[in-house]
Amino acid sequence: MAGEIKVSFSGTMEDWKSGEKYVYSPEEYLQAVREGHLVDDIIYPSDGHAALYEYVSENYGESDEAYFVYASCLYDGIGCERNLSEAVRLFEMLAAQDVMQAQYRIGFCYYYGRGVSKDYAKAVEYFRLAAAQNHIRAQCYLGYCYEKGLGTAEDIDLAAHWYLQAAERGEPTAQNNIALLYKLGKGVPKDLSKTEYWYRLAAYQGNARGQNNLGDCYYYGYGVAQDYAQAIPWYEKAAGQGYTDAEYNLGYCYKNGKGVAVDCKKAAYWYRLAAEKGDASAQNSLGELYYYGKGVEVDYAEAALWYERAAKQDNAAAAYNIGYCYEFGKGVSKDVNKAFEWYQKGADLGNGSALCSLAKCFKNGIGVLKDGARAVELYQEAAEAGNAKAMDDLGDLYYYGTIVAQDYEEAARWYKKGADADYAWSQYNIGYCFKYGKGVRENAANAFYWFEKAANNGNKNGQCELGNCYYYGNGTQQNYSRAYYWYEKSANQGYASAQNMLAECYYYGDGVSQNLQTAVYWYEKAAHQNNANAQNNLGYCYKHGKGVTQDFVKARYWYGQAANQGQKNAQNNLGELYYYGEGVGVDYATAYAWYLKAAEQGLKSAQYNVGFCLQHGKGVAKNPTRAVYWYQKAAEQNHASAQEALGGCYENGVGVTKNYNLAFEWYQKAKQNGSNSAGDKVARFLDNRCPHCGSFYSIYEKRGIFGSSYVCSYCGKKRY
Repeated sequence: MAGEIKVSFSGTMEDWKSGEKYVYSPEEYLQAVREGHLVDDIIYPSDGHAALYEYVSENYGESDEAYFVYASCLYDGIGCERNLSEAVRLFEMLAAQDVMQAQYRIGFCYYYGRGVSKDYAKAVEYFRLAAAQNHIRAQCYLGYCYEKGLGTAEDIDLAAHWYLQAAERGEPTAQNNIALLYKLGKGVPKDLSKTEYWYRLAAYQGNARGQNNLGDCYYYGYGVAQDYAQAIPWYEKAAGQGYTDAEYNLGYCYKNGKGVAVDCKKAAYWYRLAAEKGDASAQNSLGELYYYGKGVEVDYAEAALWYERAAKQDNAAAAYNIGYCYEFGKGVSKDVNKAFEWYQKGADLGNGSALCSLAKCFKNGIGVLKDGARAVELYQEAAEAGNAKAMDDLGDLYYYGTIVAQDYEEAARWYKKGADADYAWSQYNIGYCFKYGKGVRENAANAFYWFEKAANNGNKNGQCELGNCYYYGNGTQQNYSRAYYWYEKSANQGYASAQNMLAECYYYGDGVSQNLQTAVYWYEKAAHQNNANAQNNLGYCYKHGKGVTQDFVKARYWYGQAANQGQKNAQNNLGELYYYGEGVGVDYATAYAWYLKAAEQGLKSAQYNVGFCLQHGKGVAKNPTRAVYWYQKAAEQNHASAQEALGGCYENGVGVTKNYNLAFEWYQKAKQNGSNSAGDKVARFLDNRCPHCGSFYSIYEKRGIFGSSYVCSYCGKKRY
């Protein structure tokens, strides 16, 4: 009903649970005061203010209650011009006459400095008087003064005593306060069930703080079973009343899917409400949504604006975030000096990421002179304080030998510390150390263990490496399906190496149905991120028309992109395009140059090609001796064509002294590695072997006038 005003009933707990009283006239208002209702709860209809003031100004001499209401009208300017000094004078006069409401009100004036100078000691004096007469708000304020040591010695036991007095008579602020003491075990035994009980009573009164706190009970499991979904309705009730903490809490729940489905648009809505009221945590969180484009469009300028607002309120995470924006020019003009200042502030406020970034500033001279010793000192300070990122950063320093002597063992030690602290990058890094034996003994099973940890923590590098473990059977049983699963996870995070391997799965049908078009899609994704292996693979697809229309020009482009990054297979492949004139004019010299680059990196097929060019003078002057050198390199890696070519050199004395035994050996190895033509040569050698000493026919000497006999030059015996 319009104009109806609910008055809190200050009786017993049972009275509080059921009592309701509404006032419609000055007479009823004054009667409510006489009955002990608190003036602060009586919100008289604004269109009746003049009538109320007129009534009490004419009748204040009839009773202390009327006098008090008259003073209250002067205090609040109800129906008259506000007059704080006169109101305070009257409150003090009535307080001296033991009027409970006046004792509370003058205590309130001294507490906040309303009409008098702020004086907590005098406030406590008056609150004690009113509290002794069971004024529930005076009891609550008195409890707070004892809790915080305002105007009196700090005494948590007395704080709990007065909070309980007021809470049991329905005062919601006291209920919230005593609930917190039960949660902390201060002044009362720790009892989370009582924490939940008192928050619930406050919440049932419609108290926004109590509703939010009851939501916290469900969220964290204080006195009830943890249940995120049960927390949401209470947060919503409090947020519906504009309670800032609840607005932030709802934003957090929607962002992280706690009790509700993830909905970053709703998260942004609730964060914004709290942020616009000045809540620093909400401002920082809203900034993060804008930075990463969650629930809102990516807007670095808007992100920086909210970060800076929060940072100026000493929000440590925001200080780090705005420092990052200034360092990299995200939403603000790049300014390394400001970046350094904000990192310093964040570090001073205890933010580990800011401390790490501050160390990085000293390491690299960002906004400050380089100071390697100071950088290491800061990294160690953060690491020893338990910051896992700092542990990982220290590991990097030792791994790469940056500003400290390279020491893989020390690197592995710090990576392990970070990994044990559940830092995903450290888990990946220690896994890498175990994979390659850097600072620890090589151990594929341990590498798999840590890659799996990192992968489950969402680290894209770890996911890719875990995929590799499954793909190649390193540290675990080979499983293409699991490899595909982790490659896809990593690839969807944009990791180029995983995108290339995911393409491989589609290309060969490993762990997924073969699909060359999809393979090309992922090769392109990775290639456009400058992944050399993917560029080479994409070039191969274009050269051979795998999943795309054959296009030698595009093949040359992608091979070239990879070759210029030093990818040896691409260098050899590019050489072949020039050698055979595919997508480009025949150019043996350029072909030889690319073959040589790949050969020098140990690629056996390129080593064979270099040998061939040198033997036959393709793009380079003939040089049989150097040809043999490169054939030998490739042959030792079991390249069948190189082994056969090397056999030919020994048989014919090309670049080496003739040696039929060595020729036979290389032909035989080439045959074993699948060369059919080498098999024919092996058969030819065996058919013409000396039956006496085992030498080959080529070294027999023809004797006799008619050449009818052959004598072995080794053993001197006739062949037949």
